[in-house]
Amino acid sequence: AALACGLTAALFSASPAHAQCTAVQLVKLLSSDGAAQDNLGISIAVDGDTAVVGAWLDDNANGLDAGAAYVYQRDSGGTNNWGEVAKLVASDGSTLDAFGWSSSISGDRIVVGSFRVDGLGTNRGAAYIFERNAGGLDNWGEVKILSASNSADDDQFGYSVAISGATVAVGAQLSDALGLDSGSAYVFDKDNGGVDNWGEVTELTSSVGAPGDSFGRAIDIDADTVLVGAYLDDSTALDGGAAYFFERDSGGPGNWGEVKQVLASDGGIDDRFGSAVALSVNLACVGAPEHDLSITATRAGAAYVCGRDNGGAGNWGEFAKVVGSETGKGDLFGMSIDVDGTNVLVGSYSDTARGVNAGVAYVFGQDWGGANTWGQAHKLVPSDTGIHDHFGWSVALAGSTALGGATHDDEAGLNVGAAYAFDLAGLPVNYCTAGTSASGCQALLSAVGTPSATAPSGFTVNATGIEGNKDGLYFYSTNGRQANTWGSSTSFQCVAPPVKRFSLLPGNGTNGLCDGTKSQDLNVLWTAFPAKNPGAGALVDMQLWYRDPFNTSNQTTSLSDALEFTICP
Repeated sequence: AALACGLTAALFSASPAHAQCTAVQLVKLLSSDGAAQDNLGISIAVDGDTAVVGAWLDDNANGLDAGAAYVYQRDSGGTNNWGEVAKLVASDGSTLDAFGWSSSISGDRIVVGSFRVDGLGTNRGAAYIFERNAGGLDNWGEVKILSASNSADDDQFGYSVAISGATVAVGAQLSDALGLDSGSAYVFDKDNGGVDNWGEVTELTSSVGAPGDSFGRAIDIDADTVLVGAYLDDSTALDGGAAYFFERDSGGPGNWGEVKQVLASDGGIDDRFGSAVALSVNLACVGAPEHDLSITATRAGAAYVCGRDNGGAGNWGEFAKVVGSETGKGDLFGMSIDVDGTNVLVGSYSDTARGVNAGVAYVFGQDWGGANTWGQAHKLVPSDTGIHDHFGWSVALAGSTALGGATHDDEAGLNVGAAYAFDLAGLPVNYCTAGTSASGCQALLSAVGTPSATAPSGFTVNATGIEGNKDGLYFYSTNGRQANTWGSSTSFQCVAPPVKRFSLLPGNGTNGLCDGTKSQDLNVLWTAFPAKNPGAGALVDMQLWYRDPFNTSNQTTSLSDALEFTICP
């Protein structure tokens, strides 16, 4: 057929048109009962299809500024929607508790920090564990209140929280463990001290801790590793900051031993390295939001990516220092961070590019821009961002889903706050009208997964509604769209030449019916044939060509609609 010959002539001749891998805003998250000054988005966490968002100044039955947290579920209320499914409050909450200042989620468990809980004194702090289905199907019920065994006034236990499986880590940044406001952190395990009890295992402090370090300002945990930020540590310079790794069973069974202090390779005075930390398996990132990029770009901020065993077995060595493409003076890039897989998400809530303190967030990917580089893959900007929204105050990352909090968003009222969900893969976009076959069929394309320059699988393009029992093939280019009539038929060639093609796929279905289908995992094919891979950042347009022997107006062939997508790292 004509198309097959034309494709053969143009094979391997296209040159990629590169563009940033597009992130798509899916939805804006608001609370069902939001009110002025709630500050929804002060904290945010996501795991799989569930997210938790803190509103630390929410007024509720517990009192003024008692605080709350809201749970959202993907596809609740519609495909790609994140619908609110629960509001969490403390069972013993009271006025000014700041419940929701920090939050974390792991599977069916959520932990929420409330660092102003008074307990037996003032601002001693607490953390609360909730479980899905506790108290009824799909209910998020409180199962435990955590406090430090040696709590004291103004410790601020719960300023930071993290959970991984059956282990919780909580920061108390102003505890006096090693001197006034030196800070400490605590580890709790489920079933420690009895079935379903969450018992304190240990208190963590740094090996070089000193008064005023604020160890515990930030914390994260993944499996048997805990990462703690001490943003006023003086190891590098006055208030330059540091972060510390601890591992379970280091120094003895059940012991949590310090295995590494990490410092910024170019740390300076008042950098506040350790203001935010994130950990995922063998990758970690630490924020230094007040780092000066230059004499004029003061307090612009930076983030530092490090890896386990980088620089030697058991070492946590720095891979890269990352900054956003528009990071400048006073942006506080690195005040919030999350890590998942080989991607890093960094918030910059004081960014002014779209208005004073409107905020922005960035995603960086391993090998984006070349081997062993950490390049910017996405810049996340809410569609309705405005001045003083503070988008990026908090961020969360899970797979191809990124969320960011905007604590001062005013849509529902003054500083009520909001959060935004983005799809980092970029939703494939359909365009072009599918041709009508001799039997009245219109072949339509769809896709599942993430198109990738490096992943061996995971991006399947599907075609349905094809003329039954007819062979066909996918063709694509990186040269943009067009709308040229295909012969004199109802089909249009909507992929600009020159094009590349994949192998012919045999027909299925029934002659005369529109039950034919075609599916191919493009990542698999691009792995097998690297020369056909357009590369990270390429904008790809694709169609299906298939045989239509009784349609003589276009040389017995027809075309589907078209699909456009961006290749991610």
